[in-house]
Amino acid sequence: MATSHQSDIRIRTATAHDAAALVAAIDEVAQEGCYLARSTFQQDPAVEAAHIELTVQHGGTVLVAEVDGRLAGWLTLQRDKTPYRKHVCLLGMGVLRPYRHRGLGKALLKEALRYAREAQHIDRVELAVRATNLAAIGLYQSVGFAYEGRRIGAIRDDAGTYDDEILMAYDPAADEAPTSR
Repeated sequence: MATSHQSDIRIRTATAHDAAALVAAIDEVAQEGCYLARSTFQQDPAVEAAHIELTVQHGGTVLVAEVDGRLAGWLTLQRDKTPYRKHVCLLGMGVLRPYRHRGLGKALLKEALRYAREAQHIDRVELAVRATNLAAIGLYQSVGFAYEGRRIGAIRDDAGTYDDEILMAYDPAADEAPTSR
């Protein structure tokens, strides 16, 4: 995959060498307690390196965003392995706090959706986002994701506070939100 540049942002495909920085970035966002479905991410970098390689081997991709050579965000498109859902990729992403509202998330999404449009047999990209994460919901809608549902109380944080999950999807063939078939 070619790299793309937007001002000082570099989007590229992750490699096993990115594993330690990726684990640290995911953990940093998780510890904020309001974006991911976890409060910490204590993955062994060797396990994360294997995860990156397996994601790619199964037809997905892991992207990283760098600003001035530092990992500032990530996005994973992971193929669903369920037999009747192999046409689906699950999207997960995050951007470190100092780099938010600078176009990183949109740059990652545009590259991932380009990948999905060009890859074989990806008919659908799905994601789940916390209902309180209005900035992310707006970002997803701006690139063509559509609201598909809500899981009430699907998230319960360490303090016992509940949040809903918003389910969204994108149709790469239509380059827009999915419609009923």
